[in-house]
Amino acid sequence: TVQHRITRMQNAGVITGYTITVGPGATTTPVRAVMAIAVEGGVARDVVRDLHSRPCVIAVHSTNGKWDIIAELQAESLEDFDRELNSIRALPRISASETNLLLSTYRG
Repeated sequence: TVQHRITRMQNAGVITGYTITVGPGATTTPVRAVMAIAVEGGVARDVVRDLHSRPCVIAVHSTNGKWDIIAELQAESLEDFDRELNSIRALPRISASETNLLLSTYRG
């Protein structure tokens, strides 16, 4: 059967994991954004730790160039988003930020 073959392929290391890709309309969180963040000095790890502790932050990425960190944010409403955004901006180690709402997601 197909299940037996998949199990053999997993045991042999041919299949090492699974992922799910959902359509753009499948998200239950209506407000999504990316926030580019600049930090003062060498404290990026501290800021990353602070960001990970917030439920509105779904991913944190290091980057190069003008910005040190890119955070992916989500919220149930614009009011919730505004509150979370202001809270993040108030962190003492953040020197600058730029936030863009995600309007549509296109997949090839």
